[in-house]
Amino acid sequence: MVAGRVSVVVLSDANGLRFTGFRACLLGVLVTAVSCVGQSSRAPYINPHGADSIGTVRAMYNGALSPALAVTTFRNIDRLFPTRTVEHGPTPHPLPLAETSLSDVRFTWKAESFTLDSYMAANRVSGLLVLKNGRVALERYAFGNGPRTRWMSM
Repeated sequence: MVAGRVSVVVLSDANGLRFTGFRACLLGVLVTAVSCVGQSSRAPYINPHGADSIGTVRAMYNGALSPALAVTTFRNIDRLFPTRTVEHGPTPHPLPLAETSLSDVRFTWKAESFTLDSYMAANRVSGLLVLKNGRVALERYAFGNGPRTRWMSM
């Protein structure tokens, strides 16, 4: 065995706080652990509409967005305001499809006949999901939106 000295590395920060080698190592482990908190092993969400032009907060609140700009702004609301994504659990269960689809629905309202598509267009509905008895009876999107499109909620 070789007898020797034990070296202690001392680090100082800008405030003069001193960290011995052991404390510096603990600090490094702590910083690494904290930086990993909340990170998911899932692939990150890639917004299929992330390159869309969007309106401003002022235009949105003043009701000054054109219909087309309202669509692109609402699906990119995270570019204007802080948002939070609510992830699904570790074992999501897809909703089963209904035996009968509602895609051919027709109805009359105030003496005007509508199909589902004409109603959605007339009322600028960007997405519609109908559940009946816990099953998906209808899932429809408009304005270039789809199942992976995020949309603001108020």
